[in-house]
Amino acid sequence: NGNSSPSAASNSVIPSTVPDAPTIGTATKGNAQATVTFTPPASNGGSAITAYTVTSSPGSFTGTGSASPITVSGLTNGTAYTFTVVATNANGSGLPSSASNSVTPSSGPGAPTIGTATKGNAQATVTFTPPASNGGSAITGYTVTSSPGGFTGTGAASPITVTGLTNGTAYTFTVIATNANGNSLASSASNSVTPSTIPGAPTIGTATPGNAQATVTFTAPASNGGSAITGYTVTSSSGGFTGTGSGSPITVSGLTNGTAYTFTVIATNASGNSLESSASNSVTPATVPGAPTIGTATKGNAQATVTFTPPASNGGSAITGYTVTSSSGGFTGTGSGSPITVSGLTNGTAYTFTVVATNIVGNSLASSASNSVTPSTIPGAPTIGTATAGNAQATVTFTPPASNGGSAITGYTVTSSPGGITGTGLGSPITVTGLTNGTAYTFTVIATNANGNSLASSASNSVTPSTVPDAPTIGTATAGNAQTTVTFTAPASNGGSAITGYMVTSSPGGFTGTGSSSPITVPGLTNGTAYTFTVVASNANGTGAESSASNSVTPSSLVIDVEGNVYNTIYIGTQLWMTENLKTTKYNDGTAIPNITDDATWTTATTGAYSDYGNTPANSTTYGRLYNWYAVDNNAATNVASNGGKNVCPTSWHVPSDDEWTTLTTYLEGESVAGGKLKETGTTHWLSPNTGATNETGFTALPGGVRYNYGPYSDIGVNGYWWSSMEASTTDAWYRDMGYSRTNVDRSYGSKQIGVPVRCVSDF
Repeated sequence: NGNSSPSAASNSVIPSTVPDAPTIGTATKGNAQATVTFTPPASNGGSAITAYTVTSSPGSFTGTGSASPITVSGLTNGTAYTFTVVATNANGSGLPSSASNSVTPSSGPGAPTIGTATKGNAQATVTFTPPASNGGSAITGYTVTSSPGGFTGTGAASPITVTGLTNGTAYTFTVIATNANGNSLASSASNSVTPSTIPGAPTIGTATPGNAQATVTFTAPASNGGSAITGYTVTSSSGGFTGTGSGSPITVSGLTNGTAYTFTVIATNASGNSLESSASNSVTPATVPGAPTIGTATKGNAQATVTFTPPASNGGSAITGYTVTSSSGGFTGTGSGSPITVSGLTNGTAYTFTVVATNIVGNSLASSASNSVTPSTIPGAPTIGTATAGNAQATVTFTPPASNGGSAITGYTVTSSPGGITGTGLGSPITVTGLTNGTAYTFTVIATNANGNSLASSASNSVTPSTVPDAPTIGTATAGNAQTTVTFTAPASNGGSAITGYMVTSSPGGFTGTGSSSPITVPGLTNGTAYTFTVVASNANGTGAESSASNSVTPSSLVIDVEGNVYNTIYIGTQLWMTENLKTTKYNDGTAIPNITDDATWTTATTGAYSDYGNTPANSTTYGRLYNWYAVDNNAATNVASNGGKNVCPTSWHVPSDDEWTTLTTYLEGESVAGGKLKETGTTHWLSPNTGATNETGFTALPGGVRYNYGPYSDIGVNGYWWSSMEASTTDAWYRDMGYSRTNVDRSYGSKQIGVPVRCVSDF
């Protein structure tokens, strides 16, 4: 039939169920609790959620609330928990959420228990005991804090050191423990401590030596390290000997005298020893020396000389001197060693002597006394008399001294100056031998007695010992016209007195010639007689021995050249001249002189050469040969280059110098008249009128002509020319010429390359 009509409407209802499970959030621990967050469920089951309940696992401790978060209390610190949440509505509680993260409730630790604070250098070390409870969380560290100052030190366990403190300030300390939840309460305060360190190093002063010890000064350190200094220690180097005290100075004993030491100082306080000071000056401990050992006293003139032996010990310090003291009188003498002389004594008084040694510390004990001596003196000085010279000796007179010094004079000594050559004797006069002839000497005299020598007398007059000269050494005798010239060498010794002259004596005949040096000419001889000659030298003492005899020579009026050409000679004044022109074709050593006949060669010749006038040898028989100047050059500076150093004249003859020609014409009353006195008379060789020719000298000048420097010959019979050995310039030389129509002699110069005759003059 179907459905009936509906009834009346019921009351109104809303269908619903329990809520869904909430979504868990985060559990956060606390002190015996945890706070849990969550998200409401997606569905409240159709009925409003009236509450949430959070439940722990384990323990099922709960906390409720109307919303997130919810705290669960009553938990046990240190126990791990997770949490779930359920939502409740009018229909009841829904399913629990998933479990939360695990958390372990905890709190701050308990306070540590303080131990002991121990001071250090600007720090203190503090011990403590960990707290009974760590609050459920491991302790992560401890902090120690000072009072005053709030200086801290941290660490994982006891003990902990707090640094940065001020030495000398008193501190107490507290400790806190820290875990993940924070800091504990502070412990009670520690004992009070005052940090400190060792003192600073003292400043060294001066070390002063003593007898086996040294005293050292120093200055306290600038800082005592925060603790009162309790003492100081001084230490030696070497040896390590020490001395202690509460302040400066401190003496170090037990040292070895004579050893050098330096010293350092340390200061000590409750914290220990300071660093060492720098080293002191070096000192050597010492004491006075031992007593010297006396030796022998020896008398002198108002003095005595005392020997001694140094002491066995110098006390550790070098002995600086010795003092000898007389008894009686207390006269002293000082010195650095033995012997020492004590002066100021009284001659004739007996004395003994003692010696003390001194070092830097002081004087030793005195030695035992010496032997007794009585001083006396030497004689006075003699009075000098006269010195008389002899042969290598001198004889000296003198007068004895006024005082013999109290002791008989045993002798006298005469001494020369220079040389110090002596002669001795018992009285005046005394002869000194061994002197050197020719040396001037003075002499002094001393007297001698048992005490020694007197002072020297004043010096005597000066005398020069000497004797006659030695014999000269004979040289060569060269014959001349009724004379001979003798050369010789002075004696090796003049006998100590200047030679005043020489005398040459002939044998036979005893003809003599005198002079002051070699050569000497002996005149008055007989031509044709053979002679030898001896020479003696004379000085103030007389004439010495004769030389040996010379070679034998026979005087003659003729001269022979190297080719055998014979020439007559004549004295004109003091000069010996040949009376003919030179004819030789050789130098006197036999070397040939070149004969140049052609003009071209003659014109260019710069060395010795000759020619015959007109190249006709017969002309040279009468007029002699024509020589260029280079053949007759006697000048040492040019001779070697021009003719090889040779002489065209015979031995002992030479070409006259310009001065020797002047000597000749001056002797003949001048150049204006000399020509007439020199020219051969007549017109056999001279062209008429041969004016003024007298030939009163015997010179017999002939007109030999000239060969010009460019070659041609000229002037034979018209003019005579003769070379001198003196050049007028590098290209010209001086000559003399005479003419047929005049009486004068001309002094002229011309080219060295012209050819003119030569007259030779004797060397003597």
